[in-house]
Amino acid sequence: VFNVQQEGSIRNLNWGNVTKNTIQEVEQERYRVGVLYFQFPEGDHTPTFVRNIEQFVFSLLSQGAQESYPECVIMFTHGFALRVLAKTFLRMSDNEFRYLRNPPNCYVATMVVEKTSVRILNPLPKVMFEI
Repeated sequence: VFNVQQEGSIRNLNWGNVTKNTIQEVEQERYRVGVLYFQFPEGDHTPTFVRNIEQFVFSLLSQGAQESYPECVIMFTHGFALRVLAKTFLRMSDNEFRYLRNPPNCYVATMVVEKTSVRILNPLPKVMFEI
């Protein structure tokens, strides 16, 4: 028996009015500014997107410390949201985060909550170049 809940902060990043004609320019600017700090044209303000996921994780960790809380939580998401979840759970620096890349389809990131920390059993893939 388990509960299913939708968490509104764990969603796809809204890229706004980016088109196939502008995506390369937007991506270059996004990496120049920093993927954690970028404002998509008519889309998400990434710092707000990240902050909302961080607040969810902090709440989850707080609730999870209670004896009555379920032993296991399964989250379904993808790409950037998964990387932000991992960053928050694992207390990664912004610099460590910038070298993570989106995992392949159907990737499972298993994180284990220990008394004072969280560890990941299968690290997320990283880019193979300097940004």
